[in-house]
Amino acid sequence: MRSHYVCAEFKVDLFHLFLQKALSLTRQGGLFSYIIPTTILNNVYVEELRKYLQRECAIQLIAVASEKVFQEADVHTCVISFQRNPQVSTRKKNRITTTINLNSSSVTDNTIYTTSIQSDFSELPGNVWNILVDEVNAPFVKRLTKDYKQLGEVALLNRGLITGDREKYFATHKKNDKFVPIITGSDVGRYCISEAGEYVLFVKPDSAGGCWDKEVHLAPHKLVVRQIGTQPTASFLGQPVAVTGNIFTVMGKDEPTEFYLLGIINSKIVSFYWRIMFNDFKSSFPQVTIFSLSQLPIRTIDFTKPEEKKMHDDLVALVDTMLELHKQLQKANFDSEKEPIERQIAATGQED
Repeated sequence: MRSHYVCAEFKVDLFHLFLQKALSLTRQGGLFSYIIPTTILNNVYVEELRKYLQRECAIQLIAVASEKVFQEADVHTCVISFQRNPQVSTRKKNRITTTINLNSSSVTDNTIYTTSIQSDFSELPGNVWNILVDEVNAPFVKRLTKDYKQLGEVALLNRGLITGDREKYFATHKKNDKFVPIITGSDVGRYCISEAGEYVLFVKPDSAGGCWDKEVHLAPHKLVVRQIGTQPTASFLGQPVAVTGNIFTVMGKDEPTEFYLLGIINSKIVSFYWRIMFNDFKSSFPQVTIFSLSQLPIRTIDFTKPEEKKMHDDLVALVDTMLELHKQLQKANFDSEKEPIERQIAATGQED
């Protein structure tokens, strides 16, 4: 099968093969269209198929369904229409009609459509067909992806541990020396972390997933980022505490580096990038992958330039202030104590 379908990779779905077969049967200038899973848009193992279709076709329409179309199937779908087109210049300039709100009323209602430029997809990491990157925001998004280093290039990223058996491995108290404190995704807020309320048996089981490296989990400091959310939620963890699989860890060379990275991760610009680039087009909260997290744009600092060093130091100081204010807020018991701290947090947050 792989010898006949050049873009078949890893786990092959039938729709991968149908798309290639349809293209081979379509004459130049002809059209074909499918309703298929949204994984065609951003799955890492479909990258070669996306490239192949872009080389052969001018994409006419990408319409993502806002609700499940097939009630018996747990799959999110989209409608895509292609025109087979041999002209490179035509495909490069091709404007794709897009929407993320295709539903049962779209035929009669005024569904909002936007436009994406086909060639822009080739400049995105993984050659994803991200229809949220449109004619308006594409120049800014491409600048972030091209002009800045990626988080995975400047820090060590890992996913938290997965035991496969919560009842056996988790406890509300430290049963013996093999148990260590652990936090979950719900314990992580923006610039704040709740005290660990559980312990985990730190002995890697056969069913294990994620990272079980003690040097990561029991490091004296690291950043923690929630896996689930429509925007980044990250904080600094300054003690040796393990984390579950719905948390990613980010480790820099020292605390100031991690403070700087934390300020960028929690910034408005990265929040915009996160919403545009990491949307999985599902109704539930998106689950970010470690591959996606590693792509966050990070401005590196030339410390020989006073203006850049000052920018770095100012951001580190701002993050330090935010972390301290949130600690004070967690300790406050009464509204009269909380309200002035919350005002300070809001005012400080406007500076990021």
